[in-house]
Amino acid sequence: MNSVSLFVSKHLKLIEDEHNEELNEKTKCRDQFSTSELLKKGICINKLRIINLKTGLYGRYIITFTSTSNNALASHCFTAGDILGVYHNKDRELIVSGVVTSITEANISVAIDENCDTLSQDETNYCLIKLSNDVTYRRLKNALNILNRYPTNNRASNLIAVLFGKTLSEPLCTPRLEEIKFVNKQLNDSQRESVMFALRQKEVAIIHGPPGTGKTTTLVEYVVQEILRNLRVLVCAPSNVAVDNLVEKLVENNVKNVLRLGHPARALPSSQKVSLDAVLAASDDYRLIDDIRREIDGLRKNTGAFGVRTEIKQLIKELKRREKKALSESLFKSKAIVSTLTTAASDGVLKNLLRSDCPENQFDVVVIDECSQAIEASCWIVLTFAPKCVLAGDHKQLPPTIVSEKAAKEGLEVTLMERLLDLHPQENIMRMLTIQYRMNEKIMQWSSSRFYDDKLVAHESNANSTLSDIVGSVNISPILLIDTTGCFMYELEVDDEHSKGNEGEANLVTLYIQSLIDLGVDSSTIGVITPYNLQVEMIRNRLSEKYPNLEIKSVDGFQGREKEVIILSLVRSNDRREVGFLSEYRRINVAVTRAKRHVAIICDSETVCHDSNLNSLVEYASAVGEVRSAHEYESKMKQFDDFARPEQVKCKTAKPTKRNRDNTNRTTVKPSKTTAEHKQQISEDELKRRENIKQKYLKIVSNFVNSVDTRYSFPKNLSSFERRFVHEISEQFDLCHVSKGENKDRIIEIWKPTDCECTPQSTCSSTEEVVTPKPCISLEEDEIDEKLSIKKEAENISKTSQKKTKPKQKVKAMKENGNVKVKNLSEQLKTTDEENIDELIATVKKMDSVCSFENCKSKVSVLGLNCQFCKRRFCLSHSMPEIHGCGDDVRALARSVARKEGKLYPGTGVPTKKCDSVRHAQLQRLLNKKVDELSDKRKPKRK
Repeated sequence: MNSVSLFVSKHLKLIEDEHNEELNEKTKCRDQFSTSELLKKGICINKLRIINLKTGLYGRYIITFTSTSNNALASHCFTAGDILGVYHNKDRELIVSGVVTSITEANISVAIDENCDTLSQDETNYCLIKLSNDVTYRRLKNALNILNRYPTNNRASNLIAVLFGKTLSEPLCTPRLEEIKFVNKQLNDSQRESVMFALRQKEVAIIHGPPGTGKTTTLVEYVVQEILRNLRVLVCAPSNVAVDNLVEKLVENNVKNVLRLGHPARALPSSQKVSLDAVLAASDDYRLIDDIRREIDGLRKNTGAFGVRTEIKQLIKELKRREKKALSESLFKSKAIVSTLTTAASDGVLKNLLRSDCPENQFDVVVIDECSQAIEASCWIVLTFAPKCVLAGDHKQLPPTIVSEKAAKEGLEVTLMERLLDLHPQENIMRMLTIQYRMNEKIMQWSSSRFYDDKLVAHESNANSTLSDIVGSVNISPILLIDTTGCFMYELEVDDEHSKGNEGEANLVTLYIQSLIDLGVDSSTIGVITPYNLQVEMIRNRLSEKYPNLEIKSVDGFQGREKEVIILSLVRSNDRREVGFLSEYRRINVAVTRAKRHVAIICDSETVCHDSNLNSLVEYASAVGEVRSAHEYESKMKQFDDFARPEQVKCKTAKPTKRNRDNTNRTTVKPSKTTAEHKQQISEDELKRRENIKQKYLKIVSNFVNSVDTRYSFPKNLSSFERRFVHEISEQFDLCHVSKGENKDRIIEIWKPTDCECTPQSTCSSTEEVVTPKPCISLEEDEIDEKLSIKKEAENISKTSQKKTKPKQKVKAMKENGNVKVKNLSEQLKTTDEENIDELIATVKKMDSVCSFENCKSKVSVLGLNCQFCKRRFCLSHSMPEIHGCGDDVRALARSVARKEGKLYPGTGVPTKKCDSVRHAQLQRLLNKKVDELSDKRKPKRK
């Protein structure tokens, strides 16, 4: 079998798997879910009545439904071209099926081929449910079979050969091409080069358009140039929205003879006037066609009369003949035909044009926009129509939507654009647009460096654009990171694995948007993006009623869109550090690059940073943007206590980790316990196991110290718990130690320090943690700044300690004990000259690794806590402020909180969080069970 036959046989199987999966999913939804559940999923619209029934193209019935309450239709995911079923609400019995032709806010129109006498305009309770699209599957299958049987000497034969590996032909080099005058004078150099490249190519050209680089503008200029050369162009895209964008741009450029097949997704005048219906309405035969349709409509209202059905059939036959003639004339006159990929199938409207023997009626070029969002099989619906194709898209943004995971893994998700870039040298087949006109330079730079080889350049008009340009009162960085780490804002668990939510993040989004609007930012300029539908629903519950112009959508809903402000909620926060499909880098790339002036990222960095791309985003935002902790918003969270959770939510916390799965009643949201309390809960077997592990690695490290070896690497299979022991033991032996790598490749390495070197031989990545017990004697230039900063820090500590007010006698004694090391350091600093600064650095580093409490020698490099008042590090035993001498400060904080809240709280002075009712009931059952067990033990045993 040749490469084409192998490709066809493989993809026939894959699209069959995909179709079956889609069919099973839709059938399961219809059979298992109630109407209310289908409404929530957006695949059902109920309580409808018929307001119009007329004859459409080829004699089809066009039925228009509206809400029985005359209000806007319920929220749904129907689009033009979708297959749906018409049902009675009461019995869920299918009456007829049809295709959505148009949708407005209040109405939905459906085209039906079969007889619809059973539908009545008097009936007031119809229901529409989305069905699986058999038409698309049949057209995909037919296109692949045509490809497999395509003659070797036909118009598209050479193109097919190139798309399956044949070397590209030499580009055209004619004087006529060099004299081209661009219609759009605003094109930049990379756009002009891409247009010229596409014109010169004989078989295939790819225009790679990263976010905001004007890909559609460039593509339209290419189409215009081909039309000026008197060529016929078929322009396609996977979705109706993308097709409408192309039509709008073509009309703006005054392109004549444009024809838009299918039904526009948006009611734009530019799209409507070049639609097929509008063009037919302007034809010479339209008046007669319209008269025949009206006559058919009148007869259909009187179907009971004798001979009426026969007359209707004859009129429909005449109608089809005249419509076919008018349609053919419109197609032959059009130089640019614009359509979705599936609408352009050879068995559809284009069949009259494709079957023409006249070469002038054939297509010269096929253009596919957003090619990276279409499966390759759908591209083959149109690729055999012409000897040349031009593809445009960005394979670093959203991939095609595929239901079957099996089909996706086996190759269905690999797009034509990706396959060609792997098949041919990129410089021979692709040109990339490099000037972006959307984002502030700081927002752009992460995406550019991570996905586009640092080639993107922000245009001067938007490079430094900020929110202050449109709202003077707003002075904020283009990038903001709000980190929820340590704030117990865990994700919610639901039955649907593909939908997750996070109440804490939803509340933060609401608070932050409210603050922006209070400063004067228009709600219509703000967009909220989150990967999960449940989170979309939760945020809408909090904001949509108050701000109806605020857009809150999933990543897919914002593809190709832009907003001045984008708020991104990443949702995932769990002890397992799982990020799910957030690891799909293309989704994050799309989400971040929708923002023009400001992007706010709300996430749990401890969870999301386990993915390399998300980790790079968090690190970049921390480096160039503003970072806030969710703790700053904690005092305002009470207002959200009354918000009801969605019905599908099971519990408030994430699933327990593997090590805690035996204790199913334990919730992950708990305040941290003291070491003593924790040890009480550890069993004797567990303590023995830990001691054995510690002795095992103590022996390994001890043998290494006594050996002649200078370096030792531990295997990859060590757990984080075992690596912690190795770090602690290495500290005891004054060894250098480092953890490097990520996830399963993370290892720990130890080595003996030398007089001149105390760093690993290989360069460490940003994720490595290096601990060195001794400072280097020989200094490099880049170490001088570090020394000076340490010296300055020591001076600040000294000044701070001198400025402290005198407390009570008991506390004073405790503070003196705690500050002895700092005072010694201060005195040492005064007597240290520049040459002996190494000794001072060694002292500071040693202080950082040992508890700051006097006479305490506990190591705190791995386990230790920083005091928020004196900023020094203590072991767990001395970490409480009252113990090491900061008692006055913590009491002052408690008084401050009491003044602000108007209430005195016990303990730390911080208000306790409202107890979760589910958790409270769970704990109550555990308590009752424990009491019963203890009561049974106290009963006297029978003798």
